[in-house]
Parts: sequence; C-alpha cells; structure tokens
Amino acid sequence: MRPRRPEPERPRRPGYMPFLPRLAIQLRTLTGWRRWLAAWIAGLVTAAAFAPTNIWVVLFVSVPAIVWLIDGTFGGDPRHGVRAAAAVRWWFGFGQVLIGLYWIHDALLVDATTYGWLVPFAIVLVPAALALFGAVACAVARMLWRRGPGRVLIFAAAWSGAEWLRGHVLTGFPWNLTGYAWSGAPSLLQGASVFGIYGLSLTLLGLSGAVAVAGDGGLRQRRVWMPLAAAGLILAALWGGGLARLRQADVQAVPGVVLRIVQPNIDQRMRWDEASLRDILTRLLGLTASAGYDKVTHVIWPETAVPFYLDESPAALRVIGQLAPKNGALITGTIRRETVDAPGKNKPEERYFNSVEVIGHDGQVHGHYDKSHLVPFGEYMPLSGLLTWLSLDKVIPGPSDFSAGPGPHALDVHGAAPFEPLICYEAIFPGLVARGAERARWMVNVTNDAWFGTSAGPYQHLAQARVRAIEQGLPLIRAANTGISAVIDPYGQIRSRLGIGDVGVIDSALPRALPQPLYARFGDRLYLVLLLIAAAVGLLPVGRRS
Repeated sequence: MRPRRPEPERPRRPGYMPFLPRLAIQLRTLTGWRRWLAAWIAGLVTAAAFAPTNIWVVLFVSVPAIVWLIDGTFGGDPRHGVRAAAAVRWWFGFGQVLIGLYWIHDALLVDATTYGWLVPFAIVLVPAALALFGAVACAVARMLWRRGPGRVLIFAAAWSGAEWLRGHVLTGFPWNLTGYAWSGAPSLLQGASVFGIYGLSLTLLGLSGAVAVAGDGGLRQRRVWMPLAAAGLILAALWGGGLARLRQADVQAVPGVVLRIVQPNIDQRMRWDEASLRDILTRLLGLTASAGYDKVTHVIWPETAVPFYLDESPAALRVIGQLAPKNGALITGTIRRETVDAPGKNKPEERYFNSVEVIGHDGQVHGHYDKSHLVPFGEYMPLSGLLTWLSLDKVIPGPSDFSAGPGPHALDVHGAAPFEPLICYEAIFPGLVARGAERARWMVNVTNDAWFGTSAGPYQHLAQARVRAIEQGLPLIRAANTGISAVIDPYGQIRSRLGIGDVGVIDSALPRALPQPLYARFGDRLYLVLLLIAAAVGLLPVGRRS
C-alpha cells in the first residue's frame, strides 16, 4: 500500500487575529456616540446578571468591554480622556439600572392618579443619579490607568469602592451590587461569610475584568495567559471552597420551636382603606389558625400586616393574643404612634414608626422594634420643606412622615432565642445588624413587596436577604405580604418558600445559627483591606503608564 501523502498545512490568511484581540481593537477605536452606545448596551446586558435571571457569566463579556472602551480614551488632552472614561461608565450604569430597577415605577402606579405623572422622571432620574457613582470611580481609575494587567485591579478597586460609597452616602442604596450576580451560584456566595457582599463584588469584577487582558495580544504571550490562569484558579478555588462548605453543612433545628409564616397576599390598594381593615384582620387570623396550628410555637406576620395602631386597640390585641401560641408569641409588623414633648412648641407632637411588635398570649405587647433605616421618598421626604412647597408627598400613605428608630437591636421572644428584626428595605444593608453581646440567634425580615407586583423587585430583594444570612451565620425568616416568604438557613439556602401571589402559610422548624463568621465579627474591615491590596498591586510599576 502506498503511503498516504500528508495534506499540506493551510496557511493562515493575512491579517488573522484571535477573536478577543480583534474585539478589543474594535471597541478601543470607537469614538463619540458609538462609544456611549456600546457602553449603554453593555449595561443593558449586565442587568441579566441579577435576579430573577441570574446569568452572571454576562459580566465576563460586559466588564471587559468597559475596560476596552476606557483603553480607547487615551490620546490627546488627558482631561478629555478622564471625562470620556467617566462618560463610558455613566452610560453603562444608566443602562444597567434602567433595566435592573425598572420596577421602581410600579410603586407610583399603585395610586396612578396621584403619582402616575412621576413615572417618566423616576425611570430616567434614578438610573441617571445612581450611575454617577460609577462615573466618578472610572474617572479616578482612568487617572491611575496603566497598560497591562494592573489596570484591571485598579478598575475593579475603583468600581467596587464606588459601590461601597453608594451603600453609605446619603443614607445609601446598595441594591444590585455586582456580587449579587452570584445569587444563582450558592457555592460562590459563601465567600460573603468572610468578606461580605462588597468583597464578592470586588472579586467578581477582578475575575471578569481579567478577560480584558486577553485583548492585549495573542494568547501565547506570557503577560496575557498568566492573569487569565490566575483568575481561573481563583474562581475554581472559590467554587470548590463554597461547595465544600455546603457539603459539610449540617443545619440542625432549634428544638421546641415551630414557626408559622403567614402570607395573606393583601392587595396594596386595600391596605389603607378603612373599610377593608376588618377583612384584612380576618384573613390574617384565619390563616394563622388554619390546619396544623396546634403544633406551632411562633407566628410571623408581614410588614404593617395590621395597618392601624395595634397597641392602641385593646380589642384587636385581645383577639390576636388568643391566637398567639401559649408557649411562644406572635410577631407582626404594624405602625406605632407616640406623643412626645416638642422643644420650642406649646403642645406635644405625634411621631409615627414602622414597627415590629411581639405579642404574647395575654394580648400584651412584650417588645417592639422601630425601623431605623427609612426609605427616602417612601417613608419620609428629604428636603421636606421644598417638596411640600412643590405639593409632593411621600409615596407610602399615612398621617405623617415616619420617624427613625434608635438603631438595630435584638428582641426577646418567649420560647426562643432573641431575634434581629429587619423591616423591608433594611435587609439590603450589610452592616445593619446588632453586634457584640446583643447578637441575636436568628433574623426576621418582615416586608411588603406588594408595591412592586410580580416584577423583578421581590426576587432581587430576596436575593439580598439570602446574603445577609450568610454574612451573619444566622437563619433568616422572611414574611412577605404578597411574597416571596421564605425560610433561609445560615448558608443562604432556601428551605421553604411561598411564591409571589400565593396565599398560605409556611410551617417550619427554626434552623440553628452557626458560630459567628468572620464578616459578622469584623464587618467591612476585611473587605477594605482587600480593596487596598488590590489597588496597591494594580499600581505596582510593572507596565508603562498609559
């Protein structure tokens, strides 16, 4: 048999270049409106990384794209380049928030006659304002930009630092932080027990940004594949470590405690209608006393489940007390009123609180917590004098602005260990948990997401509550008016749930708390150390400054 002649090697066509370097060049060479459009589209795509879709791998496309667009701002006046980098990140943030928080306008449509005209402003102004944090971060990063892998760490540190500021400046709004993209990967979320959600954001930004290094040249170049290999190893280590942590999880139940979470699914338009108050209370009582009630030790109702001054209504307290288990209690959200002496005024003034109250079988209130982190424009009006002059009022109905409580603290409850109350919006703040001797053994998040219907809002809210459980090593019990109610163990795993729009109860044991994780002990300090290390390494004189 004649030997087969080897096929000649096909020559590469002239100008051949791998896909990523080619894409990097195309993005770097964009100018003007084309650059802003590319950044905006990248932001729109990034919204898919968050709940309910949780397609976090899109960040490995959109984040490198922003790095390459900033690379393209060099050349010419440096001041123009800084402004151009800030604009790139602003357009990206505007697109991401526009899609990620589209559901905010739903709250304005509950009373469309009064607030409907504000919808266009909310849709545009909220994304525009939140995007400013990222724009400032990228302006700073651009001033420190270096060629090579180091710029990715500078970029990630600046972006993550901006998210930390967004969570603290002007009362803070840490919604849809980058780290929440890992909500669909429970093993990767476990790192929150050490560095918290801000640490997860920094890590994910650094890992996804490393892909941009592949656009710096051919994949055979050492300076390209080493950062990519390091990023791959870090991601694998995080995933493997998280899987090991979850596999070793042996969540025991607290003996003698059986919880009943009540989800009444009351339409938001009924809640402040006086004619509906009796029907609301009847539904809550009926669900509480439904089948299996005889085994329950603690009942939990949602935020403002009883939309009247419960502690001023002895008859209502007496009826509710009859259903509060004898060996436990009923925990409910309500509104509370106090009359206090007002300095400089001739008569006392009334103050109102969004509260959680613990009611015993004797029909008495045995403890209360007043919400300390209020929702701007929802529960109180910033610059109230100016806005009143403009005839604007807060979105949530009520007799007045709510007052803020003194701060986080645990509540004692008969038949169980102390719990930490988190009312609605408070569950999105990582540091809003009492520490030290007051540390609770479980958390109760009462909320009313009916304002946001069946949109992505309730799913995103739940995702953030799950991370609070991991950070603190505490189970989190979530009672939501219209859903999603859930029992979340200290690893952030959902043990039981009721979906949006469901009417019913969850009967569940109370998962036992874990020993205090590092994040619960040190808060954001470990994250800030990690942030400084990332910035310092990024600034090392490895490559030439661009």
